[in-house]
Amino acid sequence: MTCCVKCPNNQSGSTQLRFSIVFTMIAMTTMVFCLFVIFPKESASVFVRSFSLFKIRPAVKPASNMPLLDPLVLDGKRALEETSKFLAVGPRCSGTDGAERAANYLANRLKEIGIDPIIDEFKDITPEGEKTFRNVMGELQGSKEAIIILVSHYDTKSGISPEFAGANDSGSSTGLLLELARVMKNSKPGGSTILFAFLDGEECIKEYGSHDGLHGSKHLVKTLVRNMRVHKIIAVFVIDMVGDKNLNIGIPRNSSPPLTSIVFNSATEENVRLNFSLADGNILDDHVPFLQAGMRAIDIIDFDYGSEPGKNDYWHTAQDTFDKLSAESLQIVGRVVLRALNTLRDIDPTTEFKTP
Repeated sequence: MTCCVKCPNNQSGSTQLRFSIVFTMIAMTTMVFCLFVIFPKESASVFVRSFSLFKIRPAVKPASNMPLLDPLVLDGKRALEETSKFLAVGPRCSGTDGAERAANYLANRLKEIGIDPIIDEFKDITPEGEKTFRNVMGELQGSKEAIIILVSHYDTKSGISPEFAGANDSGSSTGLLLELARVMKNSKPGGSTILFAFLDGEECIKEYGSHDGLHGSKHLVKTLVRNMRVHKIIAVFVIDMVGDKNLNIGIPRNSSPPLTSIVFNSATEENVRLNFSLADGNILDDHVPFLQAGMRAIDIIDFDYGSEPGKNDYWHTAQDTFDKLSAESLQIVGRVVLRALNTLRDIDPTTEFKTP
């Protein structure tokens, strides 16, 4: 055959070459057909494995060269100070002047930090008739299409006392979210856009239902759906009741498992894993509307807020006061959140990410 290739003017040799090639192809085709007839399963398996070697594989995206967030920059004392100043606004029951003052305070505070605030005012039906609610939000633009939402509700439970200001519920998470906003604004991290969402109307008036409680989170979800941004959301972190001196974060089981795993791994990195556990059951909180809309969401909450371990007897009582809070607890939760954000920063929102 080598001679034939080198001598194209030799008509007889060329004919013999063409005949040999055609004969070889027919023979090989016949042999493959016979193998499939006699050994169908084995032949198919070999064929699939061989073909897979020639599949076009996606290009590996280079890792982001943007700096990671430094968890050590977050200061628990500053978070506690933010909480104290916010609590000075007073009671913040939804639909009241106090709630409006709180919304304006948060908007002004975001502006001071360097993040443009938006007060999204809306009306909704409650057991006491129509009320006005205000979600306060600020966005820290990232370099990617993906969005991560950090949530704290800022309203207080009504009917407890005229002076009730909810130090842990919802003062602690609001103060911590402001500190997170400050840290992230100064750090200028790459990756996903961060949406800071201070939500109104989490507390129910009588009993949680379609028109009682979770007003702010439901409204935000509707806004995301209407603006076609849901597919860009890779994670929603709801932070609630995180200031207890005896910190015992119990992630409810109706949180997204990948986010739960990331938070637990982040707690291990921070050497505070003993402060985080998986709760025995589900909790109805602001993360639920996001889950129902198909977004990954987690509730970082300490629902063990009481006079002794296992009790929750400070919750929704006049005993929920500032002296029960700890800068160390706020620092622990804040630094774990920052570590979790570092894990998520290069995630593609169209991809189902795996647990680390």
